Amino acid sequence: MLLYEGPSPLDSSKRILVIATQSSKNVKTGPMVQVWVLLRDHDPIKASREGLDQAICGSCPHRGTPTPERTRGEAYKRTCYVAIKNAPLQIFRKYHRGGYGKKLTYKQMVKKFAGKSIRWGAYGDPSLIPLRIVKTINSVASGWTGYTHLWKEKSYQNRKQIFMASTDTNEETLVANKKGWRTFRAGDHNTAPTVSEITCPASKEFETKKGFKLTCQKCQLCKGSSLTSAKNIHINYHGRLFNLKPRKKIIMELSIV
Repeated sequence: MLLYEGPSPLDSSKRILVIATQSSKNVKTGPMVQVWVLLRDHDPIKASREGLDQAICGSCPHRGTPTPERTRGEAYKRTCYVAIKNAPLQIFRKYHRGGYGKKLTYKQMVKKFAGKSIRWGAYGDPSLIPLRIVKTINSVASGWTGYTHLWKEKSYQNRKQIFMASTDTNEETLVANKKGWRTFRAGDHNTAPTVSEITCPASKEFETKKGFKLTCQKCQLCKGSSLTSAKNIHINYHGRLFNLKPRKKIIMELSIV
C-alpha cells in the first residue's frame, strides 16, 4: 500500500516512497505491518553504493562508505542489519510494476490499519514520513514501534513521543535522554545494559536469561516517550555483518573512513 510519494525532507531533489506491507516473515517483530521508506528513482542497492540513501537514512553510521566507482553491490562496510537485496529491492521493483496502485487517502488509512500493529521504518528513517500520516495511522492502530537516527536534529524533536532514538553509545543515550527521548541502544555483546536500560524482550539474550522472549508486536515497549515510565532498551548488535568480526573494530573503522 502506497502511503506517500514526494520529496525527501533531507534532499528535496530526491523523491521518496513510503510503502506499507502486511505480510511479514520477521520472527522478531511478529505479525506487524511493515512500513518502508525508499528512494523512488534509484534501486536500494545502487542508492547505498552511490551514497544516495542519505535522502532516506540521513547520517546513520551504519550506511557504510559510498563506492560509486563500483558497478555492483552496496556501500563499502555497510553495517545496517537490513539486507536491501531482499525486501527493499523487491518492494522497489513491485512499485515500478504498478503493484501498489494509487496513494491511500487518510480515510482509507484509518480503515486499512485499524487494530493493526505497525513497524515504522522497516527500512529508512521513519521520521521522514509526514507526521500526519503517522499520527492518523497510530490513532487507530493497536500499537507500533519506530526508531530514528534523526533524534539530534531540531526539525524532528516532535517525533520523540512516537519513536525511539537509535543510539550506539552510552554517551549518545545520555544526550538523547536529556532531550526527552527514550532510546534503543545496540551494543557490543560484551556490554551489559546500564541502570537506565532493560534488555530487549524480543532479543536472543533476553531469551537466554529468562527462558522465553516476546515479539515486538506483543512487547510494545518501543513507542517513544509516550510511555513515560518505561526504561530505555538495549540489545546486542545483530544482523549479517555484525557476526563477521568484532563490533568494536567495525565502529573504529566507521570512525576512520
